[in-house]
Amino acid sequence: MVFHADRVSLRTNPSFLPKVCSEININQVIELPVFFPNHTNKLEYMLHKLGVHRQLRFYLDRTKDIRKSDQLFVSFSVARKGKPVAKTTLSKWLSDCITYTYSCHNMPMSSKVKAHSNRAVLPLQPFKPNYLWTTSVQQPHGLTLTLL
Repeated sequence: MVFHADRVSLRTNPSFLPKVCSEININQVIELPVFFPNHTNKLEYMLHKLGVHRQLRFYLDRTKDIRKSDQLFVSFSVARKGKPVAKTTLSKWLSDCITYTYSCHNMPMSSKVKAHSNRAVLPLQPFKPNYLWTTSVQQPHGLTLTLL
């Protein structure tokens, strides 16, 4: 992971083997831009605070004292504190987050969220009741971000 002023660059762990082992899948760099680095109003400032760049820095800072690995996600349980989390733990965190988001929006779930169902759940039941989504904000890098 490399932090730049306008983005963060992520690479997969060299020991990770993707489902399709092509050169692009193994060596791909994921570039995530900073949301509104030069924010000029309250809305842009709030969006800036939600950016992945900022959240990753915050997470790394909060876990630096317990970290025993260079893996991004580390455990906070007493027995494994600072060690890399297992794939099953990460999957559980993601599933719990999806379930929690549905419950916060009082939306029914079509089925229990499981590791391999995560990709299917989100596109089928997006969290955007039409009356709630009111603002589209043009990002400096050309993406449009739609918010509540």
